[in-house]
Amino acid sequence: MSNMSARVDILYVSEVIDGDTLRRGKEYYRLARVNAPEKGKPNRLSAKKYLASLIEGKTVAVEEYAIDIYGRRIVKVKFDDKNVNDQMITYITSL
Repeated sequence: MSNMSARVDILYVSEVIDGDTLRRGKEYYRLARVNAPEKGKPNRLSAKKYLASLIEGKTVAVEEYAIDIYGRRIVKVKFDDKNVNDQMITYITSL
């Protein structure tokens, strides 16, 4: 990951890819500190559905910390004054 100062942007979430990644246009965003089940792992779909229920089709605030080796922006996501990253961590640990 490259280091950079945190930057806050407002964006419309066009698609949730999985339980820790979302897309807007051609850009991908990875939720910082969230490690959702990957393809082929149990509960992958439920994590994706939960994240989608929180933010897909909505306008959110993202605080960008870095860009990973895959070119995804590493972010903290807030919607309706709630930290989506924390909500996902709580959800995933309950699975």
